[in-house]
Amino acid sequence: MSALLYLFRSRWKNRIKSLLKSPGQLIFLIIVIALMTLNFITPKLEKDPVEYRDINELYAMVMVLYAFMFIMTSFNGISRGGSFFSMADVNLVFVSKISPVKIMFYGLVQQLTASILLGLFIIFQYGWANLTYGVTIPSLLLILLGYSVCLICGQITSMVIYSYTSGSEKNRKIAKYGILTLCAAAAGFVVYSGLSSKAGMLDGIVAGANSGLISLFPVAGWMKTAIIGMQSGQTSYLASGIAATLVYAGILVALLTRSGDSYYEDVLKTTETVFKALTASKSGSISEAVPDNVKVGKTGFRRGWGADTFCYKHRIENRRARIFLLDITSIIFIAVNVLFAILVRSEGLPMVFTMSTYMMLFSVSLGRWVKELVRHYIYLVPEPPFKKLIHCLRETLAQFVVEAVILYGVLYFILNLTVPELILAIIARVSFGLLFTSAALFVERFFSWVVVKALAVIIHFLSMILFAVPGIAVTVLLSVFQVVNLPENILILGSLSACNIVISLIASYISRNMLEYAELNTGR
Repeated sequence: MSALLYLFRSRWKNRIKSLLKSPGQLIFLIIVIALMTLNFITPKLEKDPVEYRDINELYAMVMVLYAFMFIMTSFNGISRGGSFFSMADVNLVFVSKISPVKIMFYGLVQQLTASILLGLFIIFQYGWANLTYGVTIPSLLLILLGYSVCLICGQITSMVIYSYTSGSEKNRKIAKYGILTLCAAAAGFVVYSGLSSKAGMLDGIVAGANSGLISLFPVAGWMKTAIIGMQSGQTSYLASGIAATLVYAGILVALLTRSGDSYYEDVLKTTETVFKALTASKSGSISEAVPDNVKVGKTGFRRGWGADTFCYKHRIENRRARIFLLDITSIIFIAVNVLFAILVRSEGLPMVFTMSTYMMLFSVSLGRWVKELVRHYIYLVPEPPFKKLIHCLRETLAQFVVEAVILYGVLYFILNLTVPELILAIIARVSFGLLFTSAALFVERFFSWVVVKALAVIIHFLSMILFAVPGIAVTVLLSVFQVVNLPENILILGSLSACNIVISLIASYISRNMLEYAELNTGR
């Protein structure tokens, strides 16, 4: 055990030394700390008394987040398995004379620290959570800890599922349909609670998500129960939630240590896959996760000539990766936006649209055009660079339109929108998609030389925010000075759409020659 402690301590010591020697990483850390400090200070500036919403709504959202992360992580066990070890661990720790239980514990500690870092986005939700529900910093840290535990248990579950089903297609189908049935049953119960509630759909959904039956949902329900117990001082809730999670994790660890070679096969396969992806990324390649079984469908091009071919190529690739009209990521974020709209529908369209746009900063897809930049084919097509760029972006525009129509088509009934509000909301969302895409184009054209990953991410996010500032400023001025006599929602959505489209066109035109020379993108 002392060897594992030494390895863990040395690894973190080397990470700190590497951080101090890297200006890019230091800048990234300073900006993150500054943003986090601003996030904590902003709610304190609110001087007016605030009437907080029911805290059970927050617990319902926590339940959804925990369940989603646990299920999505566990589901990997059906096809790819899971691992919280690196290639260095495989080469050094697995061949040493250390018991499998200690190695597993070492991996769990490593994964806990990684999960906490991965869940830092929860900390940035303090502003609205404090103003809306009165959440304190210790409470948010508890939610972060529960999130990390759900991720860890999900990965252990993934490893167990893979170890015991990888050799049998029948067992994999049983595990797959078992997980889907569990999710469908839980979701169906919550929806039924909302539809049958006399207090209203929102109260019914919240009550269903916080019910005792849903609290039995593996890991997610237990950790939510433990957090409620900690917050409310109910020792029985706290003890039962923690005890159930510990027993579950203990049983899974025991199953893993007794699975024999299947466990090591799972770790080696998954760790090697992750290592190859990281190596490709560092060398400048862009890898894409591809499932083991791909539904090919139609092959070949039926349409397209010259630069137009790239658009149809991207359509074929998207068709093989999506569910119905959208991919899984888009479906998830649309579902989250709809749930948020149900919770705050009394606030009206501006609140929902603001939240939807905020989530686009993290969910907007760059599309497949960015993958073409590291391949030589697009530079060899004898067409003007700007024309090739426009045709590559057509696939992204189509995706924005489909997402906006589906999202606001649902919100039309939830928020009781008028037809002009619906049309402008769709246009405004598409305009923000174009705006964020043009920001990505601008960064790829003028900042592709930045090789520090963290610094590149900062530049990307800052560019999206800066590109959105003019539209927001114009909208605020028009609203304050009443320059145009229009309904508030129409004025906001219309001015945002117009400004975003103008800025997107300008940024795209400035970046028009990025496909003229391949050397412009060698910095990746």
